[in-house]
Formats: sequence, structure tokens, C-alpha cells
Amino acid sequence: MAQRVMHNWRSDRQIRLSKSYKDGGEYKWGESHLESMAQRNFEYDLDVLSYKTQPKEYRYIDDKGVTRFYTPDTEVDTTKGPKNVETKPAIFTKGKRAVERFNHLRLCFSEAGKAPLSYITDEDVYQGEQVANLQKIHHYHRLSIDHICMDGVICAVGTNPTFGELSQHMKSLGYPKKQTLALLGHQKFIFDYKESLTEKTQLTLGVH
Repeated sequence: MAQRVMHNWRSDRQIRLSKSYKDGGEYKWGESHLESMAQRNFEYDLDVLSYKTQPKEYRYIDDKGVTRFYTPDTEVDTTKGPKNVETKPAIFTKGKRAVERFNHLRLCFSEAGKAPLSYITDEDVYQGEQVANLQKIHHYHRLSIDHICMDGVICAVGTNPTFGELSQHMKSLGYPKKQTLALLGHQKFIFDYKESLTEKTQLTLGVH
């Protein structure tokens, strides 16, 4: 499904609405392409159980003694526990003052007993073919795979087939290519999303 876009005239940014299957089909807003693609990373990170955008506003005293308010971009619940995540271009995270401010903010979260705060940047999100791959499999995630016997598929191709081998087996069962991509969208098989998806791409067993 094409991503829905609404123009934000006040900030001159593109606000994107995309569907999260990880959170029961809920639609989530992203205030930039980077933020939307960061959410897509959370969507297909097996360590992420769920995530909320713009979860809560916090009041804190900055390192200059000024009272400020801050809302993390995303609250992420992972297999290792919750965390708050700020999405930002890496270039804006490396300056001396930026480091000082963020370290102080992280300390405030820690001292208040809140979930730890960290960055996700374009250097994390735009690695290799990651954006294109996640957009492709997310598109096919909308297709149901309930009619596919996964035990039979795994018995036939094993737990580490190539994408070509999986596609050929699905074709032999009468399924079109889009159903093979749907298996990747539902993460029944996973692969290194940073690498190009070809017939030779090695898959491993994912969610089962």
C-alpha cells in the first residue's frame, strides 16, 4: 500500500502515515522520511516487541539550569526491556554542544528511573539496501499467509534456503511470487536487509 502523506505547513516537513503490523495494524505518524524509516526498522527488528511514537512529554532542567520540555520520538519495548529513542541525522549528534546536551538529558532520564534514552540516526537507517528491502517486504506483509502450511515449506526447503530455492518451491505449489515475498514480510524467513535481495540471497528461519 502506498504510504499516506500529509504536508505540515507549519514546519514545511512531510508527515507520513504508515501501518504497523507489529502493533496490531495501528497507523503511526512520522514527521520526516528518516523518522518513518526508523519506525520501519523497529517494525522488522526481531528484538522489538512494540513501539509507540511521541509517547510522553517530560519536564527537565537542562545543563544551564533552564526548565525545558522534551518528548522522545519513540518508546520501544524490546526483548531486553524498554528504551526511549530520538531520531536524528547523525551530523546533528556529533557536535560538542549536541553531545553535552544529550548526555545531560540521558542522565536526567537515568536519575528519574525512566527507560534509557538513545539515538537512531540515518547511519543506522540508510545502510545498504535496507530501506528498499523493508519497503518491499512491508508492502507484501498485507497479504495473508494463513493458507500456507509452514511446516511443509520448512520440511521441503529447510531452515536456510536461498530466496530462489524458496521461490521455486512456492511456485511448485502454485503460489505466485508475491506469496513468497509475503513470507518475508511476515518474517517467516529473514535475511540481511542491508544486502540486495536476489535469487542467491541466503535466508534463515525467522518467526515461527
